[in-house]
Amino acid sequence: MAPARPGNLVRRDPPLNPTLPVSAVIRRRLSSPQWSLRAAAVAALGCSDGREWLPELHAALTDPEAQVRYEAMQALVRLGAAVNEDELGVALNDSSPGVRAAAAHAAWVCCAESVAESPRLRRALAELLEDDAPWVVEAALDTLARFGKASLPVLHAALQSPAADVRIAAAEALGRIGSPLSLDPLIELLQDARNDVREGAIEAIGIIGGTSGQPYLRAALADPSAAVQVASALALGRLGAGALVLQTNDPLNNRFDDVRAAAVEVLARTPELDALPSLVRLVEHDSSQEVRIAAIEALGRRGDPSVAAVLLSQLCEPSPEVRRTAITALGRLAAPLADEGLCRALQDPDPEVRVAAAHALVRTSQSRLAVQCVTHSLGDADSRVRSAAARALARGGPAEAAFLSSRLRDPDPSVRRAASLSLGAIGSRPAVASLLSHLDDPDPCVRTAVLHSLARLDAPCPERWLPVHLVAPEPGVRVAALAAATCLKSPLLAVWAADGLRDPSPAVRTAAAEALRHTPPCNAGTTLLVCLADPDPNVCAAVALTLASHQIAAAGPALQDLLAPGYPGVQMAAAQALATLGYAPAAASLIHALDTGCAGVREAAARALGLLGAEQSLDALCAHLDDPEIPVCRAAAAALRLLSSPRAVEALCRSLSHRDPGMRQELVRALIALGAAAVPALVPCLQHPLWWSRSAAISALAGIGHRSALPPLRARIRPLGFGEPVEQLRAAIRAAIANIERDTHAARALPIPAAVPVPAAESLPLPGMAPEQHRG
Repeated sequence: MAPARPGNLVRRDPPLNPTLPVSAVIRRRLSSPQWSLRAAAVAALGCSDGREWLPELHAALTDPEAQVRYEAMQALVRLGAAVNEDELGVALNDSSPGVRAAAAHAAWVCCAESVAESPRLRRALAELLEDDAPWVVEAALDTLARFGKASLPVLHAALQSPAADVRIAAAEALGRIGSPLSLDPLIELLQDARNDVREGAIEAIGIIGGTSGQPYLRAALADPSAAVQVASALALGRLGAGALVLQTNDPLNNRFDDVRAAAVEVLARTPELDALPSLVRLVEHDSSQEVRIAAIEALGRRGDPSVAAVLLSQLCEPSPEVRRTAITALGRLAAPLADEGLCRALQDPDPEVRVAAAHALVRTSQSRLAVQCVTHSLGDADSRVRSAAARALARGGPAEAAFLSSRLRDPDPSVRRAASLSLGAIGSRPAVASLLSHLDDPDPCVRTAVLHSLARLDAPCPERWLPVHLVAPEPGVRVAALAAATCLKSPLLAVWAADGLRDPSPAVRTAAAEALRHTPPCNAGTTLLVCLADPDPNVCAAVALTLASHQIAAAGPALQDLLAPGYPGVQMAAAQALATLGYAPAAASLIHALDTGCAGVREAAARALGLLGAEQSLDALCAHLDDPEIPVCRAAAAALRLLSSPRAVEALCRSLSHRDPGMRQELVRALIALGAAAVPALVPCLQHPLWWSRSAAISALAGIGHRSALPPLRARIRPLGFGEPVEQLRAAIRAAIANIERDTHAARALPIPAAVPVPAAESLPLPGMAPEQHRG
């Protein structure tokens, strides 16, 4: 029986203890006539180190029962084992939706190279976009997007599918890939008869960017569908073309409420426009509550104290949601006028409004009247308001400590907990006695809060009151006691933490491992090595980081074994620990980890390879400068900066055209760190077709500050292309030249790189881009 829907394509069952051999019981179950036993055996192999059982797992892919096939595919994904093209093709067409979804995931994790070279398999993945099961379509989308430009042909073809859901799914995947090659097919999709298809195309165009799609997005502002108008307005706003939205068809007076709300959001994101009069008009006169709320939020984000009176007028509105939004907006303003209105709001009949007022008052007002009003709310009839007032007074001072101490006897545990935490935040030493007297509170959450606050207050004599809580029946209290012992630097911390490693609760064992990280290296190294086999992945991750912090070199091989496919959190911690230890033999395993399906693991592996200085990882890191996940790209760039290789310089310069501004900033930092050696490769980038690539090259040359960059920079001072932010680029070039000339003496001390090409000074006949776009 196939699963109704797999919650995640990677199982989260606790793994078998890897130190125990696979028993003969599992072997018998693999050949059992009862399908449930076969499925359990296959799942167990996938959760343990079952690589010697790969033939049996591959054989289970042809099991007559769908659940067994599903578990087999999941096990192969967990182990990162290769799946051949024929097996994957059969699984992608399986009768069970669970198997099809698992196969779509395996296409990236287990046989990415085969799929990249096989148009047949990519077509099979594209056919899953028409699947009846939504989670199968989701898995296929995720995999196709991960293959990037290799998936463009099948996705472009899917845009012509007769099924509307397929066209929408293909547009979403193309937006995730973000290739400018998809703009024309997506623009054609704007003529689709279905409103939701046009909406999906607009969202994808807005993600990809580019000037060629802007006229079509602007035309879509007049679409008969309100959803399409909203999508086009938000897309233009993201592209920095908010002025175009407000100049077309007067969206602030549109008959659709959600279109006016979207126009308000775009208006708030366009700083060059004077949005204040329009926003005030909408707040005071618009008939839609949704639009008024959007305008109130926009006024709050502006932080202009002059709008305090307008926001205060909304506190008399009959809608609690409007009043609540206005109070939150007032909390963003530093306006004395708002204090009186917020104090009145503490008497509002709606408890949620009173909660918002308490937070807003303490966050923005420094007056004693405001603090006194919030203190008075500690006696509110509603426990939510009392709890909010107690939390808000964490920003108060010692004068409020006595009132908070009285709330430690409140009948509601949430109020007692909030009061305990606020006493710790205020830092009132007289509150220690009150907190110590409530360590026997009947609610474990309150006792946990009291322990945290005592730790913050540096309470004396922890040996008198901590031991009893280290053996409390509630795991949360034991965790808090260990955290308190860590903060207070108790001399018995190492003993208590070593005992905690044997606790039955995984949370306590994790806290114990983290506590040992704050002790001097002790004799717990052997115990910690044994704990690397803990069945809980959080414990394994904490132990790995503790071993690295204690510089226990003997842990290197065991940590390297943790890089094998399994729990991503463990793999990430192992990569970080290996880098901290400087364990160079792990480089090959870290390079292999760069090809896993989890972006977090790839990011951690890339950073570790850079810290280890693994030269053999150069090609793999260069390849991941174009990873589908931006954090992985940034980690690869940071690692290449540490490797300091000429090939790394070339790869970093080629990636300056990356669409993500944060990634370009990371590339610029890397190139600046590489110094004068990067100048010859950067100079040709001054002629790149994309203006933001040229801007990044200018920033890098300015940061390097080498005089050999002066001639090519001066040659590019002329206009660079029609419609581009010419003045911004000119200013950047002038600033770069001035920066280099200012440091002439230091520049002359550096060797001049040989054969620096000087680009032609004529402007490039390239399509331009509006100055508002890609300001990053």
